Amino acid sequence: MRRLAALYVTTLLVIVMLADLGVLGGLVRWIHEIPYADKVAHFGFAVGLGAVLEAALGRGGRALLVAAPLVLLEELSQLVVPGRTFDLGDLAADFVGLAIGTWAVLAHTRHACAREESRCSEREPCGTSLSP
Repeated sequence: MRRLAALYVTTLLVIVMLADLGVLGGLVRWIHEIPYADKVAHFGFAVGLGAVLEAALGRGGRALLVAAPLVLLEELSQLVVPGRTFDLGDLAADFVGLAIGTWAVLAHTRHACAREESRCSEREPCGTSLSP
């Protein structure tokens, strides 16, 4: 899972760098022509980021601790990068997406653990058989 997280983060970094360099100009303009499409894109990328980081780093919401400052820094960097625009709506979509992606992995993990515990309690643990 850590390799998938590394690949996902690397892909996002490449997209951010290409956007900062203006290489994605046509695509960015097209996205901005569709109402709220940029917010949906921010949200979708952030859900994926929260999910893969939480799965890679383990339970406990660590993904939020790692990703939230990075997302904030990336959005704030747009204040100084020519051709980019800081947008609180994008930042909100990022934070909500991170929270939902992280929560989804946490919920799945809790559900899987609870299911495994109930399965274990229905049978005898190994080595505790009462038969001679």
